[in-house]
Formats: sequence, structure tokens, C-alpha cells
Amino acid sequence: FVHWPPGEFASPDVPFRICVVGDDPFRGFLADAVVGRRFGTHAFEVLRLDALTADAGCQIAFIGQLPVQTTRQALAAVDGKPVLTVVDSATPDEQGIVQFVIRQGRVGFEINIAAAARNHLTISSKLLSLALKVNSR
Repeated sequence: FVHWPPGEFASPDVPFRICVVGDDPFRGFLADAVVGRRFGTHAFEVLRLDALTADAGCQIAFIGQLPVQTTRQALAAVDGKPVLTVVDSATPDEQGIVQFVIRQGRVGFEINIAAAARNHLTISSKLLSLALKVNSR
């Protein structure tokens, strides 16, 4: 449902990196869920990081509670890079591309298509139709 730009991977065997930055709410579930799965020719790899940097090599970055940087600093580190940023809560100044939100006791998500475009990512209309809200700023 998300398309990365051509040339994102240096070779067909480079892993597709999902980075969990800061606190890990998944407690190993994410790594277990992707074992043996692939994104095209790319095996999934889950990395845990204390901070997000431009050279971390992440295709997806889930940003939790951060011990050494702010959410804004983490987002700025990969702004303009083909990284799908996901945050579990957002303020207007700290919006990732995908924000998890709780509405009426249920978890949903919002998508910021302007942030996706800045990061050279295309989000399918199918995924956009599932979002509670699509932001264009």
C-alpha cells in the first residue's frame, strides 16, 4: 500500500528495515510477525534504535517515546528521505506520515500525504480510504 521510489535499494538482497525508535511497544511481536516474509526480494529486518538518524537505513520508522531526542528531531532527521514515519501520537508540529490515534476507544490512523510526498513515498488510495483522516499539510 506504500510505494518507495525506484532505486531505494542498492541491490535485491538488501533488507527492508523496519526501525523501532525509542520505547518498543511491540515487545518482540513485530520481529516475530515478519520472520520469513519479504518485501519483493527484500527480507524484513527489525532494528531497535535509541535515536533516528538520516543514515540509519530505515524504510519504516516507528517513533515511540524517545530517550535521547524529541519526536520533532527524529522526524527532521529523515525529512526528505524515503522513510515512512509512524508515530503513536502527534501534535501539529510532530506529525509523521502515519499517526495512530484513539477515537471512541478504538485505534485508527491518520495519514499526512504532504509528509509522504516530501519523503518521496506514494500511498495507495486503498490505504488512504481506510484512514480516519487524510492531512495535506
